[in-house]
Amino acid sequence: MLYRLFDLYIEIEERCPQTRIRLSDYISKEKENADMAIKITDSEMAAERLRDDKKDNSYLEMICILRHITEEITDFDGMFLHAAVVEKDGCGYILTGRSGAGKSTLAAGWLKHFGDSAEIINGDKPILRFNDSGIYAYGSPWCGAEGFSVNASVRLEAACFVEKALKNKIMPMDRQEVFKRLLNQTVIPKKPERKIKHFELLDRLIKEIPFYTLECDISDEAVITAYRGMAGEK
Repeated sequence: MLYRLFDLYIEIEERCPQTRIRLSDYISKEKENADMAIKITDSEMAAERLRDDKKDNSYLEMICILRHITEEITDFDGMFLHAAVVEKDGCGYILTGRSGAGKSTLAAGWLKHFGDSAEIINGDKPILRFNDSGIYAYGSPWCGAEGFSVNASVRLEAACFVEKALKNKIMPMDRQEVFKRLLNQTVIPKKPERKIKHFELLDRLIKEIPFYTLECDISDEAVITAYRGMAGEK
């Protein structure tokens, strides 16, 4: 089946019927040549089963497909990021950080506070792509337990690392610190040439959009603090 993901045509030969259902929002209506072709092998499924023997085959196949994409997307000026991406008034904002920091909860707070003027592009695993007009985050079917994702993209304006705290505060981050922390939120390709390209894209990401540390309690006030800090509102 041909899918339209991240403005690319990706041919995926599914093993499990449920996998096609999981990907159904991204089925391509056009007949185009595939930019990427993915077929999961028995050995890949077996290796994934060793990592997690409690998940169904479709879930494991989806993880295998994502592994292929995180490797090959580099060829198309893209990268995977473990983060939530929210959009407000046409501008995209990254909420990233350690698992359990509250990214998804904070993202949901944007919908509650801003209503129809906000949207969650992806709640857990967006793909970023870089071009001459900027850096764009794309929704994907890999979106966490909450299922926050839309088949859309948004130009990124700023990003923050979410940290739990008793008081809400947002502060600019040093670029070297951003780089070190981003390494824990992405997947580095295996091929040497792709690895070099990946680091070049990371460097561009850090240079082109501002990064902040957001200390917050995941409240409505935290949403306001995050937005005003990243959007430049006083």
